[in-house]
Amino acid sequence: MLSRAVGAPLVVRGSHGFGRVTLIALDVDQKPFSAWEDRGLFWVRAIGLRRLNSDTNSANPAVGAGRIYQSGVRDLSTKLREALEQFQGVKLISFGWVAFFIFLYILLIGPGDYLFLKKVVKRMELTWITFPLIVVTVSLLAYYAAYVVKGNVLRINKVDVVDVLQGPGPENSVPASGLIRGSTYLDIFSPQNRDYSASIIPLPLDREAPASNGDAPPRLPAGTDVMVSWFGVPEAGFGGMGNRSQMSFSSGGYEYLPAGGAEKLEGVRIPIWSTKCLTGRWFGPGPATPLIESDLRPAGPDRLEGAVTNRVGVPLYDAILAYNRQIYLLGTVEPGTDVRKIEPGATVRVALSQDRQLSGHIRDKIHNYLPQQPSYDAGNGAPINRADLLLGLMFHDAVAASASDSAVASNALNDLDLTGLLQLDRPMLVARIDRASSRLVLDNAPSPPQVDQTTLLRVILPLDTSGAKK
Repeated sequence: MLSRAVGAPLVVRGSHGFGRVTLIALDVDQKPFSAWEDRGLFWVRAIGLRRLNSDTNSANPAVGAGRIYQSGVRDLSTKLREALEQFQGVKLISFGWVAFFIFLYILLIGPGDYLFLKKVVKRMELTWITFPLIVVTVSLLAYYAAYVVKGNVLRINKVDVVDVLQGPGPENSVPASGLIRGSTYLDIFSPQNRDYSASIIPLPLDREAPASNGDAPPRLPAGTDVMVSWFGVPEAGFGGMGNRSQMSFSSGGYEYLPAGGAEKLEGVRIPIWSTKCLTGRWFGPGPATPLIESDLRPAGPDRLEGAVTNRVGVPLYDAILAYNRQIYLLGTVEPGTDVRKIEPGATVRVALSQDRQLSGHIRDKIHNYLPQQPSYDAGNGAPINRADLLLGLMFHDAVAASASDSAVASNALNDLDLTGLLQLDRPMLVARIDRASSRLVLDNAPSPPQVDQTTLLRVILPLDTSGAKK
């Protein structure tokens, strides 16, 4: 409730599925509301409209004294793409070394060849032999060097964010089995010039996925809708969608196959030792049995009490239970590490001594994916923690709302942010699991790919308010 008049609420907000519904109990096209000069600000607050590009100075986005984040990016989707482009076993050669070897090559085929034939051999006509020999030798050495540092392995970096809404909500807005939605972001590193066909198949979370049958066409789970597309970033720099001077050394269109099975991209061309980022979204009914059993009750205006039980079938790593502005750190710390773990079937009590601010928890992890140095270059060996970055995307507004200065925006991936549901007293358990929630079906692949998978599970849990004071 945002306002009251004569004891009755004028504006009421409630949850519906993974979103929110706002009811305004007045005629907004009539006076006095229609003549209100600040009605635009009212809509921004009532509906939760996002202000695009409010986080950076377009003249110099890499500089901002006193800002929380100082980086050359305007949107966190750019950092996610950078994280996906960090492949284990693939070394990137800096531009400085490339320019240096090009300079040596020019010296070799120009002054070097001339001086060798004139001063040593003293037969200038032999340049018809030495010149092509130098070109062929240098080309073979360059190919061998690229083969050594980049390899011949098909590699895929893939992250999944899967949201599960268990059981009927307080408004009975979801079926008894619940709802599930997933988001997949992946990058394909191709060791050859190839035209691929790509589709994404959702997998069950409560059990191991069946082995794929290469002869059978992929099939979607009943009642599930999937969309697959190209994943771009809203930046003006090289590779961004805002760059008007696009340059490509290979061209080729791809097409969306019609719906009816798995949504599919046909003819995705990836040049040798190059990458292509794709994304997939799916929505459908939830699992037959709850992934997380819970008995949660309010213990004050911003506190919880009760217990949660892991029924996923795999361990939950670094699990947190978010409620309003607070979180509870769940699980036991692994010996010799700082990783917390909840074993399958284990029950964890929610203790008041373990809670902390959600915004502070995310701020502590920002340096793992968005350091404050503007010169930070992810391609030169600074790894990005994908799990921490995904957590920042899942609750971006929780940090932005508590910031005194502007922060890097999350406009392109704002659908991952469910901070608004936390404000409606919807507890959420978030954890990393070692199980993929989707499978990439890649046709015309030269070999089975090596997949580096990161999966974050977020479960919206029911809250027992029967004993709460009214």
